[in-house]
Amino acid sequence: MSTDVTVTRDAVRRVVTTASPATEQIPLILHPTDRLTFTDGTAAPYGANTAATGDGLDLRRGDTVVRIRWGAARPATLRFGSSTYLRDAKQLIHVLRIPHDTGIDVTVTLD
Repeated sequence: MSTDVTVTRDAVRRVVTTASPATEQIPLILHPTDRLTFTDGTAAPYGANTAATGDGLDLRRGDTVVRIRWGAARPATLRFGSSTYLRDAKQLIHVLRIPHDTGIDVTVTLD
């Protein structure tokens, strides 16, 4: 397996190459007011498990949008966990899981 990470002024890019099928996992700490939408239009509610087929996920928090893109339409899931963060305990961990055959190119940008 090889991993290359590039950080620029506008994005973080992670390219992973594997010898066999694998799953990219991206932990997200979400707030109840965050709005998540896969690029196929599937909404991903806070505190719910969601599955979709798309090439990305948009996370909107206030006026900011975090765009996570993985290049090609793939089945992906967003699974929530029981771990909470910060004093109000409203920030809940969710894990974005994107299966791939032998590689994936993920880019995260902020708008």
